[in-house]
Amino acid sequence: MIDNPLIQRELVGLLRTRRALAMLTGLAFAFALLVVLRWPSDGVVDYSGEQSRAVFRVFALTLTGAVILLVPVFPATSIVVEKRTGTLALLLNSALTPFSIYVGKLLAVLGFVVLLLLVTLPAMAACNALGGVSLRSHILPLYGVLALASLQFATWGLLVSARSDSTDGAVRGTFGGVLVMAVLVLVPDQFLHGTDGNLASVALLLKKISPIPAILQIIGHGDAGNRGLINTVDYIREYVTFSAGISAACAVFTIYLLGATILDRARSQGQITDDRSTGMKVARRL
Repeated sequence: MIDNPLIQRELVGLLRTRRALAMLTGLAFAFALLVVLRWPSDGVVDYSGEQSRAVFRVFALTLTGAVILLVPVFPATSIVVEKRTGTLALLLNSALTPFSIYVGKLLAVLGFVVLLLLVTLPAMAACNALGGVSLRSHILPLYGVLALASLQFATWGLLVSARSDSTDGAVRGTFGGVLVMAVLVLVPDQFLHGTDGNLASVALLLKKISPIPAILQIIGHGDAGNRGLINTVDYIREYVTFSAGISAACAVFTIYLLGATILDRARSQGQITDDRSTGMKVARRL
């Protein structure tokens, strides 16, 4: 698996694109600017740590939005481009197994995600230096949840890419699924939170699919939609379970498609007819 040639090919090819460079540099600059703008001036330090926690909250929410918007871009087109250019058939007929092909593409995407998270570490270190933010209680859980969210969105994007026949359709399907998993699953609980019944239980289960409640719990913002009620749910632990399950299901289904039916598409057999256009009839008369 470590010697998988697809990892180097996909990751190096990804890093050579202008879009990837713009993402990395833009993200690093934005988070550095965020900390600089909130850095104490005139030798005044906030010993309570409230200023640092405020910066950390903005930092965490912005980084979550960046993961939701940036991570699905590359897996969404990874497999469908191979199909349209004909290189997927070559890969499937090579010594690589469908599992190796999938792992190579997934690790390449995750490698880029690691770089996205790494470029934010200097700004996070500066935020930590302000005080009020704990490495164990805030920083590590934040990056852990975002890593799981990236894995969840990447496996979903590869699944949609394997099922799609066009890049536009793959991108729409991927971002549509990410929107559902990250945001829309929170909507039912907004209306049913605090009530009893099966619908409320289903709404709570759907809520655990999204990384946003776990992020809000880490930054101490409270439960999304809590509306003053006491929250007893550990959304971080629940999200770890649900995210791992969704990622595993997407991975298994995508590997199955690569090994069985991805290139077996029904083609139109056409239709035999004696009809000829008017232009052809005139030409035959002449």
